[in-house]
Amino acid sequence: MMLKISVCLTDIPKERIKRSKDGKKAYAEFLIGSLKEKDKYGNEFFVALSNSKEEREAKVETIFVGNGKEIGKKTTQPSATAAAAQATEVVEGDLPW
Repeated sequence: MMLKISVCLTDIPKERIKRSKDGKKAYAEFLIGSLKEKDKYGNEFFVALSNSKEEREAKVETIFVGNGKEIGKKTTQPSATAAAAQATEVVEGDLPW
């Protein structure tokens, strides 16, 4: 099984982006969970930032940053028009970090 997820990078608070020991910067921890039912776009999963144990105990609100669906289970290929409609433009200047 493979999941295809979409994450809104601008929804990730700057303070939740971590630097690794080797100096790389853009790390964040995510949770992927099942939705009770598919949404109107066919998404079956949600993507949220992972809260620490302390944040969970303090009942800090979960930050949802995306969604997704399982891929590889369908036998038909999407049309070129459908694929083009799903494409998104990456604009680096708009990122919060």
